[in-house]
Amino acid sequence: MNIKRLFEDLRGTRVVVVHPEGAECNVLVNQFKRFGCLVQVL
Repeated sequence: MNIKRLFEDLRGTRVVVVHPEGAECNVLVNQFKRFGCLVQVL
């Protein structure tokens, strides 16, 4: 599988992040959003 295809497949994927609030959580959420994922934080 090539990396471009992987990112295309991730686009629109729903992701739930279970992590305490803070800088690390924000970095994680922003990375998922850059990939085109739909993110919800709990």
